[in-house]
This record gives sequence, C-alpha cells and structure tokens, in this order.
Amino acid sequence: MSQVSLFHDQEVKKLIAGKEMCRECGRKKRAYAKTLDKRLVAVLLKAVNYCEKAHSVRFDIFDVYGDSERLKADFRKLHYWGIVENTGRYRQYEITNKGWKFVMGNIRLPKIVWVWRDEVILSSESTVAIFEVEKRWQLEKSDYTFDYLPYPFATPAKVKMA
Repeated sequence: MSQVSLFHDQEVKKLIAGKEMCRECGRKKRAYAKTLDKRLVAVLLKAVNYCEKAHSVRFDIFDVYGDSERLKADFRKLHYWGIVENTGRYRQYEITNKGWKFVMGNIRLPKIVWVWRDEVILSSESTVAIFEVEKRWQLEKSDYTFDYLPYPFATPAKVKMA
C-alpha cells in the first residue's frame, strides 16, 4: 500500500480498522474502501460519450445522468482517482487529462483507494487498466457493511463468487 497524504501509518491503520472514536460526536472514525470496478467505468464511459457528441470536455452532470441519483453518486466517486473534477461551478464537471489517458488505455490506476472525509488517504499497489476492471463484488446489501475493511478480506460475497 502506498500512503498518499500527510497521515502517519498508525493513523491510517486506525481509520481503516474503524477502532477509534470521534471526541466530538462519539461516532467511530472510519475510512472506506472504494474499488474501481466495471460499474464506475460504465458511468465514466457514459460521460465520455456525451463529451464526444458535444465536442466538449466540460458538462453538466444532469445532462449526462438525468435524475438518476445512483449514477450521479457513482460518477462523483471517480474524483478519488483523479479521473474527473468539478470545475467550481454548480453541477459542472470535466474529465481530466488523467481520465482521458485512462479511457484510452494509456495509464493504470490503483484498484482500491481508502477514503477519509472525501480525501484519499491510501491507495492499493495493485493497479488496473480500463479493460481489466472487474465486476462489482458488492452484490447484496449486506456486502456494503464491509466497505471499511482492508483489502484483501474474504467477505461473504467474495467467498460466494470464488
């Protein structure tokens, strides 16, 4: 694993394990694992197709995904890999150079990132190209409870799929 922020190794391990409590609110402090999978790539490709037809790299997220909150939420996760970014205007996004390179198959990205307060604090050493991403392993609602556990961890879904 490679550390990508100013956190110390011990702090990162505590956030991933979810064993520390917040002094202000009393809730567990926990980092969440996000996996670059086929579902996220499909959302990215929908934005790429829109941009190609519109001859623009910038777009309104509602023009691409309409009223689908699930698609918009999935799209917003792509910023963890630096593939897309908000332009600073309401609902306006653009695909970054890194995103275009990924779509073209020219670069590989970390397969998993761990996120704490919308910031990537850790990235997996294993990387994927756009044509190597796997299906989403979270197939049942109960699988989402394992988001915060470090990879590789044998969840019921992973055992079932193996």
